[in-house]
Amino acid sequence: MSEPMERIAEAYLKEQRRTRRWRIFFKLCWLIIIIVIISLLYRAFSTTTPVAKPHIALIKLEGVIADDAPANAHRINKSLAAAFKDKDTKAVVLQINSPGGSPVQSDDIYQQIRYLEKKYPKIPLYAICSDVCASGGYYVASAAKEIYANPMTITGSIGVRAGGFGFVELLKKIGVERRLYTAGKDKGFLDPFEPQNAYQVDEMEKLLTETHQVFINAVKQGRGDRLKLRDEDSIFSGMPFSGIQAKKYGLIDAFGSLDTLRHTKLKDLPVVNYTVPLSLIDKLSKKLGTEVSYQAASLSNLKLN
Repeated sequence: MSEPMERIAEAYLKEQRRTRRWRIFFKLCWLIIIIVIISLLYRAFSTTTPVAKPHIALIKLEGVIADDAPANAHRINKSLAAAFKDKDTKAVVLQINSPGGSPVQSDDIYQQIRYLEKKYPKIPLYAICSDVCASGGYYVASAAKEIYANPMTITGSIGVRAGGFGFVELLKKIGVERRLYTAGKDKGFLDPFEPQNAYQVDEMEKLLTETHQVFINAVKQGRGDRLKLRDEDSIFSGMPFSGIQAKKYGLIDAFGSLDTLRHTKLKDLPVVNYTVPLSLIDKLSKKLGTEVSYQAASLSNLKLN
C-alpha cells in the first residue's frame, strides 16, 4: 500500500476510534440522566402523604442498625418525629426486623422514642417484631408502650460483643516482622499482630460490661415490672429467645402482628407509612446485597448483635 493510502487509512481509523469514544461518552451521559430522572420520580411518588383523617402511623426499621445503613438513627428518628407530629395520628407502630448493630445508633432511636412519648402522651407507640428483634433491635423495641411478636420471632439477645483475630503465629511462620510506632502505651490497643496484653483485655471487658449495663438499664426502664427479674441472669445473658420464651420472661407483651393489633386495639384504622423512603441508589444497593457487607464489616467494632 502506498504511503498516502496508509495515511488515509490511519486517519480513518483514528476518526473511527474518536467517534466510538464520543458515542460511549454520550451513552454514559444519557444513562446518568435517566438514573437521576428515575431517582427524582421515585422520591416524588414514594414519599408518603398522610391522610387527613385518623390513622395509624407505621415506621419500618429493617436490617442492621448502623450510621451507614438504611436503619440509621437519623432516618428512623426523622420518621418517628413526622409520625407523632401529625394531628391525625392516633397510634404509632414501629415494625422491627433487625439483628442489632451499633449501640450508639440503637440508643439514639431509643431516646427519641422516650422523648416523643413524653411530648405526645396521648399517642401510644407499639413495637411489632417480625423475623428478628434481637440485640440493638430489641434495645429499640424496649422503649415502646407494648411489644408484640410472633411465637417464632428471634427476640432478646441482650448483650454486647467485640471480636477480631490474632495473627501472631502466622507472622512468625511467614517471616514477617511487625513494626508499630505509637505515642501512648495503649495506643496499639489489642493489636491483632501482637500477643494479647492481659491489662488491655481486662480493660476491653470493662468497656463491654459498661455498655452491657447501659443496655440492661434501658430494657429495665422500658419494660418495668413486666420483666420477670427472677430470671434476670437468663434474660441478660445475651441468649436469643423464641417469641414463646420472650413472653415467659416478660420481654414481649403478647403474640401479634400489625393486622391483629389493628383489629384488637386500634379500631381497624387505616395505616400510613411514615418511613422516610430510601434513595433509588440505596434501594438498589440493598437489593444487590449490601446488607451482607454491613453485617460483615469490621468485626472488631463494638456490636449489639
